[in-house]
Amino acid sequence: MDRTAFCAALRRRTSGVFGTSLSQSQVDGITGILDAFATHGDGRDKTLAYALATSYHETGARMVPVREGFAKDDASARRIVAKREYGKPAGKYGPYLLRSRTGAAHLAEELRLVLGRRGL
Repeated sequence: MDRTAFCAALRRRTSGVFGTSLSQSQVDGITGILDAFATHGDGRDKTLAYALATSYHETGARMVPVREGFAKDDASARRIVAKREYGKPAGKYGPYLLRSRTGAAHLAEELRLVLGRRGL
């Protein structure tokens, strides 16, 4: 994959993903995912699109690790989680931190379409 072309495609207004720009930290995050996929992935475009979409969805498009609720520190993140339904104890094993995959699946499809149109 031509990574320069890939990032350029993501910056195009018509991509519908990042607008018209990517920050250096977003580029670094995307590059990290691409590097990991190149060495540990299954080689399927669908899997890569899902990994990128999940990162996009779970990080609020930052593409780098974030704390829950985008908190500035761990104590704040714990307070945020405690207020949410999924942060409440669920049986003897504590809270289950589950998320909907709907947003990630939608973005994966968008990325697949963008990549297919660009021949990347």
